[in-house]
Amino acid sequence: MNSTFTLQNGRSQEKVNLILIFPPGLTDHPKPNSDGVDLSILTPLGLSVLGRRVGDWIAGRILIEEMIYQPETHNHFHL
Repeated sequence: MNSTFTLQNGRSQEKVNLILIFPPGLTDHPKPNSDGVDLSILTPLGLSVLGRRVGDWIAGRILIEEMIYQPETHNHFHL
């Protein structure tokens, strides 16, 4: 959780930064400061990004373009 990544719409080329989170109330840990939109792990899109990698497509039209921040790669296991 708390991973920040960029998705790109394959049709419009629009990009958005998203932060994968637990639903509000399920955790009291603060999330890192980031310029992104919260995306609950329990939403269809939140579930769709689990196990995917940069370069993967979701539903044939949404590209996982970039992984901006992933806590585990920075040894931030307390988030």
